[in-house]
Amino acid sequence: MATFGSGKDAAFSYAGTNISAYCNNVSVSNDDKLLDITCLGDQGVTRLSGLEDHKISVEGFFDSTIDALITSKIGGTAESCIFYPQGTATGKRTITVSALIDSYEPPAKPDEAVTFKLSLASSGTATYGTVAA
Repeated sequence: MATFGSGKDAAFSYAGTNISAYCNNVSVSNDDKLLDITCLGDQGVTRLSGLEDHKISVEGFFDSTIDALITSKIGGTAESCIFYPQGTATGKRTITVSALIDSYEPPAKPDEAVTFKLSLASSGTATYGTVAA
């Protein structure tokens, strides 16, 4: 039986810190770099599965605490990222990726709340699991 959940229960941890309280949008893309191995005379494209690649997009509301955490990691080593798409209850899905900061933008507009955008790129493979009891 399907166990659907609400995005309101989602959570995200970056570098060992739960930053969910600052986030309003998190997504993890799971890409496979396909390799074209088409040969002369083939009637169609032939592909081979290549390296996996993951991009993490995080958006939320700017605060000096989240800004200090993120800016302290720019140019550093890969950090652990754990995404809980349906929340942190026992048995719910987790996606764990070691990732580097690709870009960080804390834009501001005069008629809106100050926000941030964080893009992370994987270093290594992802681990898929569930929240332990």
